[in-house]
Amino acid sequence: MAAARSPALAEPGAGAHPHRLDTALLVLLGAGLFLVLKLNQWQSLGVHAELAEFESRLHSTLHGAFMQRHPGEPAFFGEHFAPVLLLLLPFYALWPSPVTLLSIQALAAAAAAAPLHRLALGRLGGRLAAAAVSLAYLVSRLLGHGLMYDFHMEIFYPLAFFTAFLAFEGRRWGWTSGALLLALACKEDAAVAVSGFGIYVLARGERRAGMAIAAAGLAWLLVVVKLVMPAFRGGAGAGGYPFAFYWSGYGDTPAAILRGMLNPVTQARVLFAPPKPGQMLDLFAGVLFLPFADLVAAACLVLPGCYILYSSDNPVMNGPILYYGLLLLPFLFYAALLGMRRLGRNAGSARGRWITVLAGALLAVQLGNSRLFRLLSPDAFGRHARTASVRRLIALIPSGVPVSAQINLVSYLPVASDRRYLPDGLERAEAALFDTLGYSWPLEPAANRALLARLEGSDAWRHEAAVDGMVLLRRRHRAPAAPP
Repeated sequence: MAAARSPALAEPGAGAHPHRLDTALLVLLGAGLFLVLKLNQWQSLGVHAELAEFESRLHSTLHGAFMQRHPGEPAFFGEHFAPVLLLLLPFYALWPSPVTLLSIQALAAAAAAAPLHRLALGRLGGRLAAAAVSLAYLVSRLLGHGLMYDFHMEIFYPLAFFTAFLAFEGRRWGWTSGALLLALACKEDAAVAVSGFGIYVLARGERRAGMAIAAAGLAWLLVVVKLVMPAFRGGAGAGGYPFAFYWSGYGDTPAAILRGMLNPVTQARVLFAPPKPGQMLDLFAGVLFLPFADLVAAACLVLPGCYILYSSDNPVMNGPILYYGLLLLPFLFYAALLGMRRLGRNAGSARGRWITVLAGALLAVQLGNSRLFRLLSPDAFGRHARTASVRRLIALIPSGVPVSAQINLVSYLPVASDRRYLPDGLERAEAALFDTLGYSWPLEPAANRALLARLEGSDAWRHEAAVDGMVLLRRRHRAPAAPP
């Protein structure tokens, strides 16, 4: 038994880490690049309401209202169980600003390159190949989507799971458990991926550890969804998972969804409904189908995350865009490493060159499909003037009054304000802040302009100021009638 485990013990994590400078340079490169992108996003009015929502939850927690977006609302943990957010409280307390969350988003995405680079060095052996795979991760489209979507806790998935893989390969069970616990603390859907990780560990010969990890993932999912989240919601509807409708292709109720998932015909109909097959093909082509060179890794690591995405009827998850691909991303790259190593074994004396070619091809495909070219274009850095304009308008709003603002302007309002995004909160708002040139969700641009025109023409609102396509309205207050 000891002899069978010795190859695994020689993997990264068990001995001295070669090429530390390479790892540090890759992380610094990613951190610098991502910080520039996120700060430019902030200065270009490129953020939306979720940044404001997460900042409000941290701010309210520090002031005695646990994880509330608005006073009196249920805690966020009833919507998604994400205790990882509590780890951010000390940083936000030291620097209470939306920029704190944007910076954490950038640094977390870049930090994942460190365990990935060590994994690639151990699995591929070559310095160039390891660097190419790490760069492929940093420029990958899935990471780019998650990185540039405001702030979301899923950004910690790559760091957590790459660290878990690295610790497992060194049979460091304490580090493995800690990394998996971090992943579970991000969001409840991580439990499915953790169970798949446990099955993979079991398949690699670690029966007790694998069974324990798989069982822990399943138990976490059941306890969180059935007990913890309903406890935070309370009141009506506390027992139902709030996002079950994402899987409505299987049925209209949680019980019907479960029955549909157990029906092979229904499964095939949902999983392969157009345009999902083409989206799956595009996803796997981005990693050159390398994960399927190691069928155990593909079945245990890649397929659970794919099932979460493609069993859903949410087209954003099927993309996957926004932050939805971040759970699958580390499993795709780790399985690709295993696939490259397996293919390299068949190359004989040319193994090193063959693996380097595969790693270079992975980098080329990811770079060609990357969002970085658009995000780093001169046009993307030429939109800072409007941020100064919106700050001038916000300075005209009395402190503490309720404000309903365009979705891309909400985060710039003071966090202590009752800030909501248009048209939400208009009935009680004292000020309304429109951006006729910006993102108008949930209204279409024409409907958004019509709403502005209707308010400007009403007796209840007055035009306060306008600059650079942004308009500030203030609510009129009629003078009280004189006493008889």
